[in-house]
Amino acid sequence: MNFGETDIREILDIRGFNLNAALEIDPGFLAEGHHHHDEDVQSFVWKDPRALQMEKIETFLSLMTQNYGEDLLRYKGILNIQGEPRRMIFQGVHMLMGGTPGKPWAPGESRESVMVFIGRRIPRRLFEEGLAYCVA
Repeated sequence: MNFGETDIREILDIRGFNLNAALEIDPGFLAEGHHHHDEDVQSFVWKDPRALQMEKIETFLSLMTQNYGEDLLRYKGILNIQGEPRRMIFQGVHMLMGGTPGKPWAPGESRESVMVFIGRRIPRRLFEEGLAYCVA
């Protein structure tokens, strides 16, 4: 591989949220009344039927998690990657992302990338424009 080229599995194969680890740190994590709702939390869905270029989406998601990871509470989706016969499944929590190849796209099936982002003060327009740039 050349400088800057990395297998997607090396970047995205990181385990995110672990309930047992959270309970070790905060045994009352699941206790009634422990949770509070943050009015700043919002979500949005991005969809596009056009294929994404792997290098661009890797770079974009890495930059977004570096810059907005603290506010990215959860994100996940199915990606339509150019030249990839399988859907790419990805998910993340804050700055940790994981991805695995999913089942193959069926012949004649409509291929579409669908991503959901949940977080605080997420610059939606920046995400949408950046994701559109990743189209092959």
